[in-house]
Amino acid sequence: MLPAMLLAAKLVVLDRCLDRRSSGFQAPFLPFWSVLEHPDLALIWSRLLGMLFVGGALLLLFNISPRIGAGCAGGALVLDTLAGRLRFSNSALLFDLILIVAALSSPDDRARIVLRAQLFLVYFGAALNKLLHPDWHDGQYFAFWTREILQLNWFTQIDTLAGGRFSVFMGWLTIGIESALACLVLWTRQTRIFLSLGLTFHVGMLVFTGGVISWVFLHTMLLAFLPFWTGPVSPTAQEVASTTPLRALLAWPSASDVRPRLAHAAFAIALVCFR
Repeated sequence: MLPAMLLAAKLVVLDRCLDRRSSGFQAPFLPFWSVLEHPDLALIWSRLLGMLFVGGALLLLFNISPRIGAGCAGGALVLDTLAGRLRFSNSALLFDLILIVAALSSPDDRARIVLRAQLFLVYFGAALNKLLHPDWHDGQYFAFWTREILQLNWFTQIDTLAGGRFSVFMGWLTIGIESALACLVLWTRQTRIFLSLGLTFHVGMLVFTGGVISWVFLHTMLLAFLPFWTGPVSPTAQEVASTTPLRALLAWPSASDVRPRLAHAAFAIALVCFR
């Protein structure tokens, strides 16, 4: 597993440990599948997922078997998300799938093929979903969303002055950006452009909505983009002996290189702020 991918997987596990420190794994709730509502199965289900997650987390965090650990922990999280109809969300599922991507990524996967495939599905699916809904074409969805849900009076005023064309423009702009991201993520030579456009897009959504939405999704995409980092993210072989357990656990970069430290600090601040 590449160092940046390993770091991203560890951060996902640590985040989920904090997130589930009180609730833990819950009983499945799928009304259309009544067999899962049996009390005994519900109890066993929660315990099995908890054991699978804890065992995988230990294998991953302490570098015993990172790929197996990521697969176990990610499998437990994905099953818990899919089995809980009220807990399910696209951002939660994508966040958990980062661990599955890490488990499927080999150390020789310099192009991050599995990660690129996952992100392609995210952006392509988002763009295709909007293309299949006429309300996105004529601006009706964007106008209703900004007026009734977000209550952005400034947007409504501009759209009224433009005769509704501003909503049409914003709808097609969103479709265009998501389509471009789906194409760029498969273009390995344009990774920097993809990351720049992706971060601009998600931060732009956050600013546009005044922080009402996209906090969670931006938090997820920051971790999904982290494995594309190509610089060192862990101590060198000569420094391992003198590295503290905490630095080794979090793959803290060496003191001789400032850029990885800045990258760690930026992601740490973002993850704390956007949780």
